[in-house]
Amino acid sequence: MAQSYQFADAQGMRTLVESVKGLGMETCATLGMLTAEQPRELAPAGLDYYNHNLDTSPEYYGEIVTSRRYQDRLDTLANVRVAGIDDCCGGIVGMGETRQDRVGLLRQLANLPEHPESVPSTIWCGWKVRRCTGRNRWRRWNWCAASPWRAS
Repeated sequence: MAQSYQFADAQGMRTLVESVKGLGMETCATLGMLTAEQPRELAPAGLDYYNHNLDTSPEYYGEIVTSRRYQDRLDTLANVRVAGIDDCCGGIVGMGETRQDRVGLLRQLANLPEHPESVPSTIWCGWKVRRCTGRNRWRRWNWCAASPWRAS
């Protein structure tokens, strides 16, 4: 379950989560930044997982996002964990970041207080209306190329 704007309707989302759980399915939501209270409202409804990507390394984040801080993303992950909901957290590659930025994202994920249950990876394809269009176009996807121990 996803919504493309800030989480607002707790009752509606609780009803949706309860309905999906009633079908015997696991539930996962991505609703943007969450305060400490919001995941505590969703946990009793049966929300199993919350997806909230870090997107990139802390060092490169300001180049692609200007509407929030990297710490806001980390705070959301902490709020979800405290509520007892498992998190899924990964990133996006191909937005003009360097190999070291990819390593920085992996390092950040590895050093979270608790490791995510899953680590989704998205390859940026670029849309003409987005700031990242034309940056770092991918011929192939290769996380291993991010390794500082591998020869380029």
